Amino acid sequence: QLYLLCHYHLRRSNYLTLQDLNLLEAVKLPSKGKLGQTITALETVRDLFLLACWTGVRISDLKKFPELIKDAWDDNGGSCPEYITFIQSKTNSPVKVPLLDAAQRIINKHSGSLPKAINEQKMNATIKKVLELAGITRMVETPSTSMTASKALRKPINELVTLHTARRTFATNMHSLEVLSVNELMSLTGHESESALKTYLNIDRLETSSKASEKIREALKHLAA
Repeated sequence: QLYLLCHYHLRRSNYLTLQDLNLLEAVKLPSKGKLGQTITALETVRDLFLLACWTGVRISDLKKFPELIKDAWDDNGGSCPEYITFIQSKTNSPVKVPLLDAAQRIINKHSGSLPKAINEQKMNATIKKVLELAGITRMVETPSTSMTASKALRKPINELVTLHTARRTFATNMHSLEVLSVNELMSLTGHESESALKTYLNIDRLETSSKASEKIREALKHLAA
């Protein structure tokens, strides 16, 4: 039971908030290495990761984004479009995703020519470093691998974040805005079932139950009036 509770806490905590995304976008990253050489990997990975956080795309589709964005940019007369439409790699189904302001800033920064993604393993290692440079290092609980452990382990969130976290970040933040139905959110993320989507939503059940309680109380007050 303890293991399940810890696992739930990790699933709920391992995503980036809107404030985190703002910090990540604003951080000035080193452009020179220790030997004075020019380095671009930090900025490349940061920008692609942020784009994934604001679009919710799978890693396989993120790798195609440089070409997709360039085509959309050219089709839009050399400017950033408001949406991007493509066929998802995993489901082979079409999806139309809005390019929100933060996504447009990244695309405009590169004049529609996004850098290509590097090796996924290297990107996962790099994004951890980028989050550390941005000061996104708060501690979160993670389940112990030992079934006899009495306490959950605590780790800095930057050590747990991978490219896959971006998809969870998008789904959770868009859900928290409370303006989309489940079906509308599924249409953006490409999930084929509500249960599949919910595995991506880092929902605080205590907060949700509190909101539900308030809605019930307000409804009863309205009936009694």
